[in-house]
Amino acid sequence: MPPAGLSPNEIERNRLAHGSNVLTPPPRDPWWRLYLEKFDDPVIRILLVAAAVSVAVGVAEGHFAEGVGIVVAVLLATGLAFWNEFRAGQEFDLLTQTDDDVPVTVIRGGAFTNVPRKDVVVGDVAQVEVGDEIPADGRVIEAVNLSVREARLTGESRPVEKGPNAGDGTAAYPGNVVLRGSTIADGYGVIEVTAVGDGTEIGQTARAAAERTGGESPLDRQLAALSKVIGVVGLGVALLTFLALVVRGVADGDLELSAGGWLVAAAAGVGVAVGLIRVWLPIGLDGLELLGRAKTPPAWLTARGARPWVNSLGLGLALAGVIIAAGILSGLVPANPRHWIPLSAAQEFLTAFMVAVTLVVVA
Repeated sequence: MPPAGLSPNEIERNRLAHGSNVLTPPPRDPWWRLYLEKFDDPVIRILLVAAAVSVAVGVAEGHFAEGVGIVVAVLLATGLAFWNEFRAGQEFDLLTQTDDDVPVTVIRGGAFTNVPRKDVVVGDVAQVEVGDEIPADGRVIEAVNLSVREARLTGESRPVEKGPNAGDGTAAYPGNVVLRGSTIADGYGVIEVTAVGDGTEIGQTARAAAERTGGESPLDRQLAALSKVIGVVGLGVALLTFLALVVRGVADGDLELSAGGWLVAAAAGVGVAVGLIRVWLPIGLDGLELLGRAKTPPAWLTARGARPWVNSLGLGLALAGVIIAAGILSGLVPANPRHWIPLSAAQEFLTAFMVAVTLVVVA
């Protein structure tokens, strides 16, 4: 005969002592942080810079279609990625909540009763049969042809025989022990719950899996090496393409600039290079590593968040302003910005820059 089960006082005492039968979900970031994380992608930030340049040129030309198109594309990409991740989290929470409400047959006070799985406590006597999922870790006290699938824990699909005296010592877990997440393949059994919630085997496994150990698998290392090669080649091709387009523009006469115009163009190039240093410098360091001359990246380059990017862009604008100011003081650059570079030449530079950005993004 199975035990009489717990009394109401014992149920409350065991729940206070051992907790409820609910697996603690991993910590999640708030929704606004999830959305801002989408802008950590260097490609998104390159596109934002390209959009800013396109809009700035559009102000002079009187049309903004290209810049607005880039902004819309960025908002769509980040918005859809955020929404998919946010909805997936909500659906997972709903599925988990529904799973916790599955009824479990237990013996309490000498009578059979059904309670939600989340209300099962240590010491409960539960009845399980074919098709049921084990509600919590427990010890088998009665069994009739009982076999259990432990694939979620061991990866082995073959059912394992269970019983008060079952097991030959070759299985992953003792024959008289059943674990949460396992399913009944055949037979009938009565178990006494020994662990619930995070104290179960699957709860401890989930918590260990959620911890970041910092280790890398061989596949991670191979993919990282491949991404470095692609990044270096992509940046190299983009730079060569940009230079080739500029040289072609000079040869065709589309880039006929005065000394002051070339100084302004050089200042713009320096500003863009410094503003995007957090994009191309890591790729350059990857190139040195591929050549066997690995360099440790400086701390400011690996800092996360929006502020380092703002600092880089601000420094780039400042350097460009200093160079142009020096050109104005020396008389090489006109004081009126409208006379710095002809509009057609600015369009040529912008086209070359956008082609280079496109190549980096594709790579």
